[in-house]
Amino acid sequence: MSRILAVGSKESLSRLDKLDGNIVPVQLISFEPVPVAFAKNEFDWVFFGSRRGVRYFLDAVPVDSLKGVHFGCVGEKTAEALRQRGMKAAFVPSRYSSTYWPTEFLEQFPDARGILFPTSDLSTFQPPKSFKEKGIQFQKLVVYRTVCADTDFPEKEFQGVVFASPSCFNCFEEKWGLDVLRGKVLVAIGDVTGKAILDAGLSCSIPNRFTMADAIRHCRKQIESS
Repeated sequence: MSRILAVGSKESLSRLDKLDGNIVPVQLISFEPVPVAFAKNEFDWVFFGSRRGVRYFLDAVPVDSLKGVHFGCVGEKTAEALRQRGMKAAFVPSRYSSTYWPTEFLEQFPDARGILFPTSDLSTFQPPKSFKEKGIQFQKLVVYRTVCADTDFPEKEFQGVVFASPSCFNCFEEKWGLDVLRGKVLVAIGDVTGKAILDAGLSCSIPNRFTMADAIRHCRKQIESS
């Protein structure tokens, strides 16, 4: 069976099948909180693009300061992380994509005043022009930073690589370069991750569902059909 590298954080790799020796976990990034200065101001929405955003934001911000605020989440996994903290997402897009959700959000909530977006120091997400046209304030709030881990390059040959985030791909490139990826089947979890890979001059595909398990299944199918 094809050997696949699953490149991610400890969190994203935690649900891998530990008995499947053909899946090689490569923990390339870790995270740490940063000091947060939060003022509710005109924001009536907080939108989370990941479970980490939920964790680090709610660890830093008093719950009492969020009364009357609505929450949005990029996908069900993120919404579940929010539920575990005793809060409910009022909006989860039908497609798990950081580039798609603004369109659907505006269709459902055209009267939103402002959106706060807790994220990492490496986030490249930019709100669409339609937010400004609708008078919606949008502000990123950095609540954690991403750190490249000190990891050895996996031994033995591999046929495919799954990247969990743009940070994973960037750390991989920084540590080991791109030549080792040429001729391999590359799979990106999410549109933004896919863009990072394409911008580097490599090809990749994106699974319909943005989970590590789905991405690995997708990668195997791509290898079998190549």
